[in-house]
Amino acid sequence: MSGRVLTSLCLVLFCLSSTGVLADKPTREEFIDYCRDYDKVYASKAKADRRFSLFTDVYETVEAFNEAKERPFLMGYNVYSDLTEEEYRRKALSGSVVYKELADSLYENQEPLSPRIKYSLSWRNELENNDAFRRIYVRHMEAYARSARLPDLQCLKSGDEEALRAILLDTPVISAIDATNPTFRHYASGVFVEGDCDASMGGLNHGVLITGYGMDEELGEPYWEVKSFMDSSWGEGGYFKVARGSNVCGITTAACFPRDDLKKKTAEKLQNGPDTFNPAM
Repeated sequence: MSGRVLTSLCLVLFCLSSTGVLADKPTREEFIDYCRDYDKVYASKAKADRRFSLFTDVYETVEAFNEAKERPFLMGYNVYSDLTEEEYRRKALSGSVVYKELADSLYENQEPLSPRIKYSLSWRNELENNDAFRRIYVRHMEAYARSARLPDLQCLKSGDEEALRAILLDTPVISAIDATNPTFRHYASGVFVEGDCDASMGGLNHGVLITGYGMDEELGEPYWEVKSFMDSSWGEGGYFKVARGSNVCGITTAACFPRDDLKKKTAEKLQNGPDTFNPAM
C-alpha cells in the first residue's frame, strides 16, 4: 500500500474515530471531506471531537451567510476552519502593523490619470511566474509585517485611490488590512465587502499585496485584486478581490510602494509586466 493511500486511510480513520459525536450530525460527511482535503489528523477522539465542534460552528456560519445571498462574495472552508480564534490570529495575523509616518515623503500623484489608466490591470501572472520579481515583494512584505524600517518604500496618503491606481501601472503595492472578521477568515470568492472591521492604522493586522484592479461584470462591482499571505487554500488560491471606493477593512489606509531607485531594480526583473485591458470605446 502506498504512503499516500495509507495517509488518506489514516485521515478517514481519525475523523471517524469520533463517530459517537459525528453520527447524528448533518455535517458528518462534510467534516470527513474536510479532514481529507486539508490533511487534518487528530491524535485522539477527544481532540477530534473538539475540532469537529469548532468546524460545526464555522459550517453553520458559512452556510447561513451563503444562503442569505446579501453580499457579492461567498464564504467557504480552508485550513483555518477547525481553529479557535486565538489559533487563527497566531497563525495568520501579524498583530498590529505600525504604519511608518513618512510625512515628508508621502506620495502625491502629479500626472494626469486619464491617458494612462487602464480598465483593468493585474500583476498576478508576473508574481506567480517570475521568482526573482516575487522575491523582492516577499522580502518587503515580511519587513512591513514586522513593522521594520522601510527605507526603500514610499507611502500613499491614506485612502488615495486615484494615486494607488496610477502607482499600480508600475508596481504592485504593499498594504495591510484588518483580517479578524469571520467573513474574511472564511472568504472563498467574489468581491469582499465588510463594514464590521477597523480601517484605522491601529486596526491593521495582516499584510497584503495589492496586485491590480478591475470590474466584476457579473456583480457590477469594481475591485482591487489582492494577494493575501494566508495559506493557498484560502480564497481564490491565496488571492481575493475587495471592493474599491470605500477603504474596506483598511485596504488603502497604509499602502506603500518601492521608491524610484528600487522601482528601477524591480523593473529589471520583469519578464512581461502587468496584464492590462482597455475596453473598446
